[in-house]
Amino acid sequence: MKSFFSNIWEPLATILFIPSVLTVVYWIAFSMPVDNISRYKKIATELNSPEYNSKLIEFYDDGKITLYEQLELRSLQSKIQDEQFASQLKKTIK
Repeated sequence: MKSFFSNIWEPLATILFIPSVLTVVYWIAFSMPVDNISRYKKIATELNSPEYNSKLIEFYDDGKITLYEQLELRSLQSKIQDEQFASQLKKTIK
């Protein structure tokens, strides 16, 4: 038979543990710096896109690029590369 304290402690530990884990996950995704801006120099040069460059500057405004921002930049990079490739295909078909 469980004691009174163990019956109280288990739910209490769960209640206290979940927000702590969520806080760490939130910090990793939205606050922890994962990249510096020099890593994006080659990509920005290859893309030659004002849209990508402005988004990069916007994200780096606080001096860091977070994991979430890195994912957004990769998504934008893929979109721009797809548009550029589609444009090249249209030129070769004409």
